[in-house]
Amino acid sequence: MLNRDSILNARDFGLKEVEVPEWGGTVYLRKWSAKDRNAYIAKSVNVDEGGAQVNYETIFDSQVWAVAMSICDEDGKRFFTDEELDLLAAKNGDVIQRLCGEVFKLNGLAEKSIEEAAENFENVPKSDSISV
Repeated sequence: MLNRDSILNARDFGLKEVEVPEWGGTVYLRKWSAKDRNAYIAKSVNVDEGGAQVNYETIFDSQVWAVAMSICDEDGKRFFTDEELDLLAAKNGDVIQRLCGEVFKLNGLAEKSIEEAAENFENVPKSDSISV
């Protein structure tokens, strides 16, 4: 039977090595924590009087952020901070989009699941929503 310490000490984050020929090698992508995943969903969703929906106006920024949250070293330490998104956004958009797809697969996300999250998010009281 698991206890608190065994749960907190479990290494439950996976890494995936992805070839990026345009950059001349491979990168590691890390699986997100629950906090990272919730923050990404909250940032990707617009909530207004009409309900909640995917924020398609900032989809490229969301892709860059997803990749930045995921590219890491072999120990899972991020290469890019949230303050360095512009550096990554200046890279080839096709590469960012492809890596974002890998990030989504690794983290069990897809456009459909983001849309489902948007539908569920509209039912969350504002005081319980997640700050990004």
